[in-house]
Amino acid sequence: MTPVGTELFVDRESEMAELRSALDDARSGRGRMVMLAGEPGIGKTRTAEMIASVAEQVGFTSHWGRCSEERGAPAYWPWVQIVRSCIVRHEADSVRAALGQNAGIIAESVPDIARVTPDVETPIALSDPDSARFRFIDAIATFFRNLASGGPLVIALDDIHWADVSSLRLLEHIAQDQVESQIMIVATYRDTDITHDHPLYRTLGDLARRQHISRTLMRGLDASDVGELLEAYWGARPLEKLSSAIHTQTEGSPLFVGKMARFLAQDGVPTATDNVDIESLDTGLPEGIREVIARRLSPLSLYANDVLSIAALIGRDFGFAQLAALVPEDSVQDLLGVLNEAIPSRIIEEIPGTTGQFRFSHALIQQTLRENLDVGERINLHARIAEGLEALYGDEAEDHAAELALHFGEAVMVLGAEKAIHYSLLAGERSLEELAFETASGHFDWALQAQADAPIDEKKARTLYGYGISQGFDAEMGKGLVALDQAFDFYFQNRDYVRAVEAMSNAPTVDPENPENARRLRQALEVVDARVG
Repeated sequence: MTPVGTELFVDRESEMAELRSALDDARSGRGRMVMLAGEPGIGKTRTAEMIASVAEQVGFTSHWGRCSEERGAPAYWPWVQIVRSCIVRHEADSVRAALGQNAGIIAESVPDIARVTPDVETPIALSDPDSARFRFIDAIATFFRNLASGGPLVIALDDIHWADVSSLRLLEHIAQDQVESQIMIVATYRDTDITHDHPLYRTLGDLARRQHISRTLMRGLDASDVGELLEAYWGARPLEKLSSAIHTQTEGSPLFVGKMARFLAQDGVPTATDNVDIESLDTGLPEGIREVIARRLSPLSLYANDVLSIAALIGRDFGFAQLAALVPEDSVQDLLGVLNEAIPSRIIEEIPGTTGQFRFSHALIQQTLRENLDVGERINLHARIAEGLEALYGDEAEDHAAELALHFGEAVMVLGAEKAIHYSLLAGERSLEELAFETASGHFDWALQAQADAPIDEKKARTLYGYGISQGFDAEMGKGLVALDQAFDFYFQNRDYVRAVEAMSNAPTVDPENPENARRLRQALEVVDARVG
C-alpha cells in the first residue's frame, strides 16, 4: 500500500510493470506513450500519479494537463497547463532555449511565455488557417522535444475523453513526433464514454497503429486487494465477509471502496473481531457512486449543499470570488463556513499553489450535485451564475466568453437568447483566432440554432461567416459553403462588398473549379474595383 497525493494506492503489479518498462524506454531515448483506460473511479489518475512519482525519483520532470468537462474551457486547455508547468518547473534559460524561434507562436495561446521571453515577437500571420494551426502544433511538439534533450519528461494528460478536438489533434502529432526522445506520455480516459461518434474514437484509432503506444485497460481490484485497501483505510483488518460484500457492491472500484470505507467508519471502524450483521449491512450499502456521494453530502448543512450545487454548475474548478459574486454581500462570511464543512469532508479541496481556488475532489461528486438538481433549479441557477459572473468580470467579460456562453445558453428560458448568442459569437471568434476550428464550430452552431427563426441581420451574418470558416476545416464542408453563401448574400445586398469578398475568398471549396463560388467572388470584386476606381 502506497500513499499517493491524498489517496491510498494499491500497488497494481501488472500495470506498474508496464509503466516502469515504458519509463525505462523513454529514459533510453525511445519515446513511449501509455494510455490508461477504464470506468470512472477505477484508479486511472492515481496510477498515473504513481508512475509520475516514480519517474521523478529517477530524474524525470513530470507535467500535468487535466481536461475539463465544461464547454467553457479554452482551446488546447490541457496543453496550456502543461506548458505553464514547464515554465514554472524548468530553469528560464532552458525554457528559452527550448522555445527558440517558436516563442511567439506558442505565446498566442500561452501568454505566460512572456515570463521568460518578455521581448517575444508576434509571428507573421499565415493566410492559410490549416498551415497556421500546423505551425502552432509543430511549435508545441518541438518545444517539448527540445526541453527533453536536457532531461527526460513525463507528460500526463488526465481525462482526455473530455479533451477538445484541437487538443486531441495536438496529442496525435506529439505522440508521433516523440518516438526518438526522452519523453513518456501517460493519458487517462473513460473507455465507457467512447462511442463511434466520440472525438476520441478517431484519435484512439490513429494511435493504435503505432508500435510505441500501448493501451492498458484498468479493471476493478480483486477481493484480496479490496481487503488490503480497507485495512489501510481503517488501520485494522476487516471481517472477510465484509470485505467480500464491499467488493461485490463496488466491483472493486477504488473510489467506491474508499467512499464505502469512510462511510462505514462514521460509526466506528468495523473489524474482524466485531459481530457485524453482514446480510443487513449488505442490503443497506449504496449500490453506486451516486448513493455513496449522497451519503457523504448529507451531513453538510442545507446551505452548504446549496452553495456546492452552484459550484458544481460553475465547473470542476471554481473560485471563492465566483461564489461570492453569487450570494448576498452579507452572506460572504457564510461561504467560509461552507469551506470549513466541505474541505474536511473531502468533498472539495484547495488547488495547490493557488489562493481562493478550489476543486471537487472527484468529477463524480460534481456530477452528482449537478444531477440532483431538477430542471427548473438548474436553469435558475445558471441564470444567477451567468449574471453574477458577468458582473464580476466587468470590462473583462469578453475574455470569459466561452464560460459565459455556457451559462447564458443554459438559462435561455429565463434570460432570453440575446446574451447567449453574443458570448457564443465572441467565443467562436476567439477559438478561430486560436485555430481551434472544431471548438469554434460548436459555438457558432449554437448561436445559429438560437437565431434559426430570425432574419439575417449583421449579427447573424457574422455568425454565418464564422460558422462557414470553421466548417471548412471539418468534415461538413457543404454546410460551410451554405453558411458563407448566406453571409455573402447579406453583405452584397447591404453593399458591404469588402466583407462579401472575404466570405467568398475564404469559402472552403470542395471543387476548386466551383463555378458558383467563382461567379460570386468575381461579382463582388467587380463592385469593389469599380468603387475603388
